[in-house]
Amino acid sequence: MAFIVLATAYAARGVVSPINRLSRLAQGMADGSLVVDPQDLDDVGKGGREVAVLSKSLGTMLGSMEQNHQLKLAAMEAEFEKKRTEEMARARTQFFATMSHELRTPMNAIVGIADILMAEDMPERQKAFVRDIKSSSESLLVIIDDILDVSRLDAGKLNLVPTSFNLWRMLENVASLTEYLAREKRLVFTMHREPDVPEYVVADEVRLRQILVNLLGNAVKFTPAGSVSLIATAGDGELRFDVSDTGIGIRKEDREALFDAFRQVDTTRNRNVKGTGLGLSISMSLARIMGGSLDLDSEYGKGSTFRVRVPLVSGEPTRMIKPELPAKEGIRAGARVLVVDDNEINLRVARGLMGLSDLECDTAVSGQDALDKARGGRYDLIFMDHMMPEMDGVETTRRLRALGGALREVPIVAFTANSSTGVEAILREAGMNDFLPKPIRKEALIRVLRRWLPVSGPDAAHPSLDAP
Repeated sequence: MAFIVLATAYAARGVVSPINRLSRLAQGMADGSLVVDPQDLDDVGKGGREVAVLSKSLGTMLGSMEQNHQLKLAAMEAEFEKKRTEEMARARTQFFATMSHELRTPMNAIVGIADILMAEDMPERQKAFVRDIKSSSESLLVIIDDILDVSRLDAGKLNLVPTSFNLWRMLENVASLTEYLAREKRLVFTMHREPDVPEYVVADEVRLRQILVNLLGNAVKFTPAGSVSLIATAGDGELRFDVSDTGIGIRKEDREALFDAFRQVDTTRNRNVKGTGLGLSISMSLARIMGGSLDLDSEYGKGSTFRVRVPLVSGEPTRMIKPELPAKEGIRAGARVLVVDDNEINLRVARGLMGLSDLECDTAVSGQDALDKARGGRYDLIFMDHMMPEMDGVETTRRLRALGGALREVPIVAFTANSSTGVEAILREAGMNDFLPKPIRKEALIRVLRRWLPVSGPDAAHPSLDAP
């Protein structure tokens, strides 16, 4: 009997012990501990066939749970990273929109006052100073636009606007600008266009011009002596533009970093060269977006050639550009205009610019002030600042339209320093008819006045914001 009892106890121990281990493992899974010593499962398997099967099943289940846990953890991390990226993108977009507004608002005053002074009768020496002010302002605007372009490219929100345009004329304009810059440094500039280059092509003229101006500007900037050239050719379904110079050249080890934003290579030699280092980065991105490329061939100390390739799409002749008319022509004299802006300097500039076209100009310093004045008087055109404190231009426009009567139909043109993608849609949805980006240029303002205050009278049909 004693032998039987001892044998039974020993056999029970061989079964109970593995079951106890299984129990501990199960408890570990229940409380979330998935760290298991493989030896535990091996020891459990020694407890008999049934226990071994149970042990194996438990091990499989444990592995599956571990895999599911890792997958869930990876999914949570991916979702967190996605939300963080989206929040950073929104913050970046908001930052650049705010920066655009803050930078362009004072620039609006500088450019506008320069335009007003240029129309005054003053000695040529003073006019030269005013021209220098305007030229410097335009240079600063180029830098601001470059920074905003980088933000749009990073966010993938820079859209192309392909149109049919006269490529020959565009190349002549770019060449004329470059020749002026080269002459200041006593460089020789040449432009050659092969006969196979079509006169009219379909592309984004503004962006293609931007690429060429960037490359030619850099060529002049980094060429202390010698020459700069632009050669345009066509063939194999593409347009090619070679910008060459006899400048300082680029070292092989610097070429990879050459197209990085906000960076200039060989800063020891280029310490006196002004610029943000954005031009080449933007040009490379624009060329790629247009379906082309930007390549470099350079010999350090002897010069460089940048080659732009873009798809060749033939275009059709466009309408002839009418010669610029005097500021007063084509605009209904004596029309009443309301200008709404929270910046007093901008209001003074607006009054001066409107006076150049013989318009009666009232001003409002806030959205509520605009509502009060619009109720009390009939205006032929309202210029509305987009971003104002308390009540912005969008909300003010909605409330003006809601008043009904003549205010439902009066043309409202936005003044906006916000160049973010989608702003036009917001302005249109609010009930605005057109918009002018800040800083307000006299030429652009005159075009808007001729569109909405034509000499044919108040009953003339007005094109909408959607019209080309």
